[in-house]
Amino acid sequence: MALKTFNLDDKAYKAFAEHCKKEGISMSRKIDNFIRAELENLKVLSIKKEHKDKEAQKEKTIETNAHTVSAEQHSFSKYC
Repeated sequence: MALKTFNLDDKAYKAFAEHCKKEGISMSRKIDNFIRAELENLKVLSIKKEHKDKEAQKEKTIETNAHTVSAEQHSFSKYC
């Protein structure tokens, strides 16, 4: 583990430190867990964005293919 320095609002820090002390919670562990949770949320958001981008690309491809097919008639038009 590494010692890090953060600039925090004094009132918020004191209130949180008091809460942690009263509840017997490690303030460092609580902040570490918060950061880990945020990183997981960012991964999920990143994955969701990638999925949306892929879906949008698929839809665009389908629309393009549908337009091409309709412009050429249907695939069996030469047999009709």
